[in-house]
Amino acid sequence: MPIEGIIKALLDILSTPAFTIALVALVGLIALKKRTHEIFTGFIRTFIALLVVVAGALTIVSALGPLTSLFVRAFGFTGVYTLEEVTTASAMAAGLGFEIGAIFGVGFILHLIIVRILAPKTPFKHVYLTGHVMWTMAGAIALVLHNYGIIGPGAAALGSLLLAIYLTVAPAMVWPFVKKVTDGQWNIGHTQNFGLMIFGGLIPRAINNITGGKASKMEAEALKLPEELAFLKQPGIISGLIMLVVFLVPTIYLGPTVVEVEFSGGKNYIVWAIIQALLFAAGIEVLLFGVRTFLGEIIPAFRGISERVIPGAIPALDVPTVYPFRPMALMLGVLIHVIIVPFATILQAILRSPLVILPNAIYMFFVGATTGILADKEGGIPGVIVGSVLSAFWYMFLPIWAYPFLGIEKLGLTGLSMSADCGIWAIIYGAILKIILGK
Repeated sequence: MPIEGIIKALLDILSTPAFTIALVALVGLIALKKRTHEIFTGFIRTFIALLVVVAGALTIVSALGPLTSLFVRAFGFTGVYTLEEVTTASAMAAGLGFEIGAIFGVGFILHLIIVRILAPKTPFKHVYLTGHVMWTMAGAIALVLHNYGIIGPGAAALGSLLLAIYLTVAPAMVWPFVKKVTDGQWNIGHTQNFGLMIFGGLIPRAINNITGGKASKMEAEALKLPEELAFLKQPGIISGLIMLVVFLVPTIYLGPTVVEVEFSGGKNYIVWAIIQALLFAAGIEVLLFGVRTFLGEIIPAFRGISERVIPGAIPALDVPTVYPFRPMALMLGVLIHVIIVPFATILQAILRSPLVILPNAIYMFFVGATTGILADKEGGIPGVIVGSVLSAFWYMFLPIWAYPFLGIEKLGLTGLSMSADCGIWAIIYGAILKIILGK
C-alpha cells in the first residue's frame, strides 16, 4: 500500500470515534493482560456501543435537520450558518486538505506525548478522544494560519503544535466541574469546553456562592413531581414533548401549503411535525442506551492505559457521556437555548450586526443539554437558567467575533463561520499571530 493510502487510513481511523476509542479499549485490555477472548470481546463491544451512540446522534441530527430551515422560512432569517463540520469540510475542499489532515494526525500524536510527560503530576492528564471535534479544531487552526499567510508544511508543523496545546489544555479547563458529575471517572473532551467552563461551571458556582449555597440545593433533578407527571423525568418523553412544541410553532405558522410542499414531502404538516419530534425522542433513547453500554466497556479498559501506558491518565470523552445523569437539567438547558437562540438572531438583525448568525438546532440541543447538566450540579435551577441564557448568547455572537480571524472569504467561501472552542481559540491564536507578524 502506498504511503498516501496508509496516511489516509490512519486519518480515517482517527476521525471515526468508534474505531479510535475501540482501539483505546483494545490497548487498555492488553495492558491489563486480559485473556484473548476478553480483549476481542471488549474491543467489539466498545466499537458496537459507539456505533449505537453515533446512530442515536445521527437520528437526533436528522430529526433536527429541517428545524433551522423552518425557522428561516417562517420568520425570514437570512445570514451566516455556523456548524464547524460544514466549515471544515468546505475549507478542505477549497484547498486546505493537506494542512487540516496533517494538523489533525500529528497534533493528536503530540498531544499523547505531552500527556505522557505531564500526567499524573500536573492538571494536564486527560487524553482527548473525541475524534470528530479534533478534526474541526484542526480546521479552525488551518484557517487561522492561512489567514495570516502560513500554508503548506509550515502550517502543518505549527498547526500540529497548536492543536496539541488545545487538546491538552481544554479538558483541564472543565475538569473541576465535570468530575462532580462523573465521580472523577472520565472528563469531557469537546469543542464546548471553554463555554462549559464559564456557563456550566464558573457562573453557576458564582450564583451558588452569592446565594450562600442555596442555589445548588435547588437541583432540577430533585424536583418532586406529582405521580401523574412522574413520566416527565423520562428523557425520551420530556424531550419529545418539548421538541413537539418547538416543531409545531413554525409548522402551524407556515401552514400546510408551505410545509407539505417544501418540508414534509406531501405528508400532512401536523403529522410530519409530530413524527419529527418523536424521531428526536427516539434518537435520545438510542443515544443514552449506547452511552451506558459504552461506559461499561471503556472505563474498565482505560484503567489499563492509566496504569501501564500513560500513568494517571483520564479519558476525555464526547458530551453525550454525561447525558444519562440529569435528564431534567438537560431538557431545561435545551429549552432555554431553544428560546434564546432565535431571539439572538432577531437581536443581531435589529442591531444591524455585520453578520447575522442563523439559529442552529444542533447547537440548541447539544450545547443546551451539556450546559444544563453541569450548571445544575454547581448552581441548581438558578445556575441552569442564568448559565444557559448567557451560553445561548455567547454561541450566537462568538462567530461574529471569530469571523475576521478565520479568513473564510480568502478561500472564496461565504456564509460560514465557527463558534464554540473553534471560534474562541481562533480568536486567541489569531490575536497572537497578529501581534507576532504585525498584520
